[in-house]
Amino acid sequence: MALGLSASAWAEESDDPLYPETAKQQGMGGRVTLDCVVVENGRLSCQIVDESPLYWEFGDAALEYSHQWRMDALAHNGQSTAGGRLRRMLIFEPGPPARIYHGWPPRPRVGDEPERLD
Repeated sequence: MALGLSASAWAEESDDPLYPETAKQQGMGGRVTLDCVVVENGRLSCQIVDESPLYWEFGDAALEYSHQWRMDALAHNGQSTAGGRLRRMLIFEPGPPARIYHGWPPRPRVGDEPERLD
């Protein structure tokens, strides 16, 4: 049975396909910091500099995720960006749905705030 969701609505409700399966099943979240160097054609070569917790495959997932990233081959002043560096933190939240964020997770939307227990 098709639900008729638009592509963007489906993305909002589905798990990130790169989220480590065992971590998702166990409800485990994590953080990974990558140090990346811009190489030819704006591609990045990244290394894991921090991963927490270890042994949940978050580092491998972050490296796989980084293969999607591209930088402009030339800066605004016309110089090559090759050799440039950047550091990026990825945050894995188990959800549902399981998500991977660059930096800090987005702020909750109205109505998503946790219930106060005063």
